[in-house]
Amino acid sequence: MAETPEREPWHLDKRIPVATLIVLAVQFGGVVWMLATLAKTVETVSLEVDRNRMVNAAQDSAIRIIDLSVARQDQRQLGIIETLSEIKASLLRLEGKR
Repeated sequence: MAETPEREPWHLDKRIPVATLIVLAVQFGGVVWMLATLAKTVETVSLEVDRNRMVNAAQDSAIRIIDLSVARQDQRQLGIIETLSEIKASLLRLEGKR
């Protein structure tokens, strides 16, 4: 039976230049730095979205209050217009009796 050669465990070869190792280390550091910056940016945007949701809810509440106020003013204005029409009609009747 033929013997299979034993496999050696993986090891770093001395033939790999130091510059290559330095470049790989710098690239790895750059990726870690980029991911940390990205994570911070996502966190900041998430906090900003939450803050904007609260502001929007407050503004929606204020808009509803303003809408109600405008509707009431419209009703009052219609009442005033109706009253003025009645006054005008009464004045026209009084002028006609003279």
